[in-house]
Amino acid sequence: MAKKRNPWKDALYGTHKGPRGNPDQWRAAFGEAWDQATCKTIIKEQSPFDILGVKASATWAEIRQAYHLLIRKWHPDVNKAPEATEECRKIIAAYTLLEETQAPGKR
Repeated sequence: MAKKRNPWKDALYGTHKGPRGNPDQWRAAFGEAWDQATCKTIIKEQSPFDILGVKASATWAEIRQAYHLLIRKWHPDVNKAPEATEECRKIIAAYTLLEETQAPGKR
């Protein structure tokens, strides 16, 4: 008897709704240029630290962990709430702003 093939083994990476994988890959799925000007308009007057729920004195590891937890919670493929896409964009914008200023090796 022939062994059944796994249909997902050779499938293209991702789905029609967005990529599978880790939150860093999800950020690229939105297809926008995440420069500082775009990020500032997305988060408006809010602090990136408040959006991610960390203190301003948080280490980079704490910031990254908070980002990963929030993006998993609010990603539109996981959370079907109507505001999930906008919340996800805010989280990505806040993380990108902090990444450009505080990430080790980016200064």
